[in-house]
Amino acid sequence: MAKTGNLGEFGLPIGDGVRLAAEEINKASRGLNLSGEPGLSLVVGEQPVTWPVALLSRNTKATPEGGFRALSRVLDAHPDAAGIVGALASGVTLAAAGVARDRRVVMVSPASTSPDLAAVDDGDFLFRTVPSDRSQARFMAQQARQRGYRRAVVLYADNAYGSAFADQLQAEFGELMGDGAHPDERLLDLIPAAEGQISYAAVLARAFAATPDVLFFVGYPVDGALIVSEWHSHPEWYGTRWIISDGLKGEQFVQAAGAAVVEGMLGTAPAPVAGPEHAAFAARYEARFGRAPGVFVANGYDAAMLIALATQAAGSLDGGLIRDQLRKVASGGEPHGATELPALLSSIRQGDDVLYQGVSGLLEMDENGDPRLAAYRTWWVEDGEICDEGSGDPARCLNPP
Repeated sequence: MAKTGNLGEFGLPIGDGVRLAAEEINKASRGLNLSGEPGLSLVVGEQPVTWPVALLSRNTKATPEGGFRALSRVLDAHPDAAGIVGALASGVTLAAAGVARDRRVVMVSPASTSPDLAAVDDGDFLFRTVPSDRSQARFMAQQARQRGYRRAVVLYADNAYGSAFADQLQAEFGELMGDGAHPDERLLDLIPAAEGQISYAAVLARAFAATPDVLFFVGYPVDGALIVSEWHSHPEWYGTRWIISDGLKGEQFVQAAGAAVVEGMLGTAPAPVAGPEHAAFAARYEARFGRAPGVFVANGYDAAMLIALATQAAGSLDGGLIRDQLRKVASGGEPHGATELPALLSSIRQGDDVLYQGVSGLLEMDENGDPRLAAYRTWWVEDGEICDEGSGDPARCLNPP
């Protein structure tokens, strides 16, 4: 998990989602005399908790080098780990996937959305509980077209997440515009923004020189806050609408940029499928940690659940067996949600086929380890608070862009 760096804000709440899954598995398993080898370890979280699930954590710092080192070291120290929840940043997951493959350890990312993950040589040990940005790019392009925008620029973080997202946006926006579009009504430019710069004035000047109707911005909170703050100092650029990605959906971005600066910007993000399982999870999470679950938290919970349930179904810490059972637990059998954990664990113990109904939605995996279901919603900042489409709060979130 990233605890510092561009995604540090997301590491703690997602890690808490993993912790809640571990605590609930442990509580439900008491007295069931579960089969399999003791000492199941999920390489996530903050402090070890009781058997059968123990959590360990390492900070990737949201860098590919940090992720590779962190995973290598923790698997050197704990070679019997049943699975890995992570990483968050797509570039980190890409860098660490080879380690998981070579060590034959299942790796489930709750937040890495780059389409490039589908093509990585992972030996089928890499999965994710969040959909690919192939789907989010289309959703984002649709939001622009529904609002009548026809001249677009993409500004993106120059990393695995941003570059693949930008390429997909180019394809999706072009397809929605159609072959008969006027030459001036199209996606005009793709502009990379290197990470960790002290100023982004040059890339912003390039973006707005094209006089776009809409600027798609794919980024992370730390650099993203600097970019929009610099934009805000140029009133001549105010006529362009911003549509921003899920990587910016966090309080750190809003506070660092300034609530007034990002007020009214439209965002897109994966959406947990509404229903009783997610509602119950959100209530349990808030009761345990004192805050509502943010973006990717339900996905983190589901990633931990899948690893734990697949390990129980395998009856072993053998990575190949856990990998095979993970697909089965996510795709077929008698349906059970997290609210029915004792029954779910008992069914697995009896050798029954089960279907884990995730708190983020159904998790049936395709051949690349990606969930087949992809759901998204818009979000925005209103009076300094992040609002989600369909939040239903009558006292706030009244003015979607």
